[in-house]
Amino acid sequence: MIGFAIALGLHLIGVVWWIGGLSFVTAVIIPGLAVEAEPGQVFARVERRFAPQARIAVLLVGATGLYMLWWLDAWSWFSRGGFWWLDLMVAYWLGFALLLFVVEPLGLMSRVLGANRDAGRFQRRVLRVHLVLVAVGLFVIGAAVVGARGLGG
Repeated sequence: MIGFAIALGLHLIGVVWWIGGLSFVTAVIIPGLAVEAEPGQVFARVERRFAPQARIAVLLVGATGLYMLWWLDAWSWFSRGGFWWLDLMVAYWLGFALLLFVVEPLGLMSRVLGANRDAGRFQRRVLRVHLVLVAVGLFVIGAAVVGARGLGG
């Protein structure tokens, strides 16, 4: 039981670091870019510092999540309707892992958002993407809490 408790604690710390950092970047850093002469360069510097932290947090969340699934032998939960929140958590985690470990390192996100074109337009697009990621992340967290307490279905 102690292993599960430690995994749960580390899982929650990882989620807080990851989604909290995403929220900070979205609510503070990106809006602050409007006063910068080169918002794309400033964003790239911030992203270079936070991306490794987010990658570690996402790996921690994935590893502890897998451990808890194994410990609880909860694999069958994925096929039960009452555990929809678990599917949602895994889908969000998987999408974010792909963004952090595949899309961003390949520079695909910068190209899609037009990093080398109009700086103002790039900033607005980055902000929109981050707002969606934060909103979905907060929804997933709320759904997981409600679902885990047996109130979601």
